[in-house]
Amino acid sequence: MRRKACRKSETRLSDLSPSRRQLVRVMQRLHHGTIHGLHVRAGRPVFTPVPNLARAPHRPPPRPEAATEDFTLKLAVLQLLDALAALGDGVADVEVRDGLPSRWRTDPAVP
Repeated sequence: MRRKACRKSETRLSDLSPSRRQLVRVMQRLHHGTIHGLHVRAGRPVFTPVPNLARAPHRPPPRPEAATEDFTLKLAVLQLLDALAALGDGVADVEVRDGLPSRWRTDPAVP
């Protein structure tokens, strides 16, 4: 899905639901690595059960946004949140680079 360039500058962390804000903060803390088995319900991340976090061996400094209360979200974050919303119910694996989602795979829930 194509996204308007203006949306990138409009959406802030404070605009998100608590579970989506939690996902952004988890990615920031992980910084480099993978989130395995992130459950998604009604398009929102669910942290019960807790997903497996695999950190990459090297750990560059965290992004400057990690220390701030509110900030404008990067396009990669918005695209991931859109993919989770489109998934509805299922499980996702997310590769994180520099605190941002770089790739992800989603699997719909099996009824």
